[in-house]
Amino acid sequence: MTESLENIIRSSFGVWRKNLNLGLPYLFNTIVNITLLLLYAVGVFMFLNPFKGVSFSAPNPLDVDWLVLFLDLGLLLFLIVLTAISSAFFNAGAIGMSYKAVDTGRCSLDDLTGYGVKRFFTLFLTNILIFVPLIIIAGILALIQYIFPGEFVSILVFGAGIVLSMVPYAVVIGDLGPIRGIKAGYGLFKENMFQTTLLYAFTYYFLLFSLYWVILVCMVICSMGLFVIPMPQELTIQGLVASVMPSIWGIGIALLLAAIFYVLAETLVILPITTVIWTTYYLSKIKHRRAV
Repeated sequence: MTESLENIIRSSFGVWRKNLNLGLPYLFNTIVNITLLLLYAVGVFMFLNPFKGVSFSAPNPLDVDWLVLFLDLGLLLFLIVLTAISSAFFNAGAIGMSYKAVDTGRCSLDDLTGYGVKRFFTLFLTNILIFVPLIIIAGILALIQYIFPGEFVSILVFGAGIVLSMVPYAVVIGDLGPIRGIKAGYGLFKENMFQTTLLYAFTYYFLLFSLYWVILVCMVICSMGLFVIPMPQELTIQGLVASVMPSIWGIGIALLLAAIFYVLAETLVILPITTVIWTTYYLSKIKHRRAV
């Protein structure tokens, strides 16, 4: 008899509480990707800006440095590939850490580097095989949706998420190649359609509504910056500007604190809990298949 979803979710929370380092791969991934994005933005703005000679009052396409613009687009494509590789490395490491935590009760950063180095490229290729066809289909559905109102793209994304939910775990934990990993993940879904759909709905909406609560708390933190703004003596534009300007640092700090809180809540709590739940579920289905 297969393990119930209630036991899987309960035991997963217990595993996460004993291994709070499970959130580190997601935190590292966020830091690396933000750093790469900032380096690209600063580099383009300071050294590779194709619009330096453009007058925005009277724009002329001939003033655009098209060679630099195409170079920027090439660097952007390289950045996307680099962040995809980085995400594959840290996601593989996160799944590997979750597997060790569920299997032995403990995990370490050695598991992150071990599984990350061993499985990142396979997971990267798997993601390409999945996302490229999905992007093409989503583009076609978006055109259809433009003509016939509907939620075709949302349905595609939600359905693909359910059907392929166990593919990364098959690739990393099962040590399978891209094609075999996709087949194995889809096979487990076919054998457990109802349970997998229920668990996906739970983790999807758990993640979604948890982020809503995080956003609410962030809004409260940001609103605290409003308390440092003095009331203007005159309700005019000049009076409002004069009141807001001295408090701009307070508002900026409040926004920074809100952003930090949001990132920490997502990377250290929500994402690792979700990964442990799916790891536990995947292992329970593999164990049940072997028992049968």
